[in-house]
Amino acid sequence: MAPNLDQWLGKHYTIRDSIIWEYPTPLPGSFSLQRAQPYKNWSGRDKGALQPAFDAAWNLGSIELDDLPANILHPADDHSPTTALPPADASALYLASVGQSLAVEIDNRVGWSVADYSTDNLAVLFDSREFFVWSRAAHNGYQIHDKKGGYVVPAAPHTMYGFLRDNDLIGPHRYQTIVRMLTWCHNNLNHFFGPHKTKTFYDVWQYRGEAPVLRTIQGTTDQANPSYGLGRWTARCHGTAGFLRAILRTVQWRWKCRHTTRSRNSSGSIIFGREWTPRLRAWAAAIMSTFPS
Repeated sequence: MAPNLDQWLGKHYTIRDSIIWEYPTPLPGSFSLQRAQPYKNWSGRDKGALQPAFDAAWNLGSIELDDLPANILHPADDHSPTTALPPADASALYLASVGQSLAVEIDNRVGWSVADYSTDNLAVLFDSREFFVWSRAAHNGYQIHDKKGGYVVPAAPHTMYGFLRDNDLIGPHRYQTIVRMLTWCHNNLNHFFGPHKTKTFYDVWQYRGEAPVLRTIQGTTDQANPSYGLGRWTARCHGTAGFLRAILRTVQWRWKCRHTTRSRNSSGSIIFGREWTPRLRAWAAAIMSTFPS
């Protein structure tokens, strides 16, 4: 039986205070005028909504959630594939993600813990502004933060966690997990063709928005280049980094997307380039060096 989440969070203040949701308007009462509020300031109803998401993740399931959420922006073909989710879809994705992270932590499902994470690293897992930001300009929806999260639309955490388990990508420790994941990417991902425009993204992933993680996992046929057949396409370096960030978040991995034009540091060039083994070892070691000892 899943534990009472509110009680557990009451004993783990650092994690509790990292759980932050950005409301469309400030909460009433004596709190700050900031729309982003930590869990302790949420209403009883909002706190209660997190428990079912946690219960579902605890039992290896999920609350009702669409792996391909609607993009309320409907960008034109020649525009960037900017993506914003309706408030209900954004809330469900956020709650499911937090519930997944807490289930992994409390049930000791991986060989590491978030207990030693800094505030910035905890934010990647628990602060909604690391997923998307509310925007009146985005039809009062939650716009996916592609500079932080990469050129992707996350799937349901249950789907992404299942992908890791089904492909034996969760190692006994952090280093082995990142080696397995990067190796899978090297062996399976394909660099897409074309500009960062909605028409290109629709041709490749059949979605009018950023690249859906689900479609990269499943594979699609690029309608503009059908001769290449079914491929697991990724949207350049920032798309690859976003794919890794979304997937690995489900096992407490606080991946940060940092794009660079220096090829030796670029996720895409390492995954798609030659001399794979030394590149893998060097990059995995560099990633691990950012974790506490």
